[in-house]
Amino acid sequence: MADKIIILGTGGHAKVVKELAEACGYEVIGFTGSGKPAGTIILNKEVLCTTEEIESLKKQTNNVIVAVSANSVRQKRAEYVLERGFNVVSLIHPSCVFSPSAEVGTGTVIMGGTVVNADSYIGDFSIINTGATVDHDCRIGDFCHIAPGANLGGEVTIRDHTWIGVGAAVRDNITIGQNVMVGGSAFVAYDIDDNVTAVGVPAKAMLK
Repeated sequence: MADKIIILGTGGHAKVVKELAEACGYEVIGFTGSGKPAGTIILNKEVLCTTEEIESLKKQTNNVIVAVSANSVRQKRAEYVLERGFNVVSLIHPSCVFSPSAEVGTGTVIMGGTVVNADSYIGDFSIINTGATVDHDCRIGDFCHIAPGANLGGEVTIRDHTWIGVGAAVRDNITIGQNVMVGGSAFVAYDIDDNVTAVGVPAKAMLK
């Protein structure tokens, strides 16, 4: 019998995570969150309650995956369920090419068509989104989001709470600071400091 799981989130990212969980062999019992009212049907599963009411579902399962795309909101939801003793799982899509020497932290989701190469590490509650690639010896922090089609060269370091936009590329041996947003289709050729937005080819940093 498949393990059961609750999807914490009700938006578009939650839809993708629901199908990811099923591809990983879980039985999804439903969604939680305040984005849509209880009783709403999403991909044949019901929104069961708000996040604040999630403890009412513990009799059905203790397994949760936090399916919120915004890094800061995902952190708040993660802290909420961890404080209440839920088991937060990580999910790696079966189509992902995931090196046996790579590691992944708690609550992270790695979507279909991705590649994570040798000796890379992905921290807690991060997202490696559809078709993204993470080459060898990368270090990705907690609560990061590598958007669809983004590509990281080898030995890239990305600090906590950073977002790499759709189709962006990061050259080998680059360090990107924490709380950074790299724009879609940007090319990162130089290190980026904390707390900035970087856009363009090559990417140039601007204060947020």
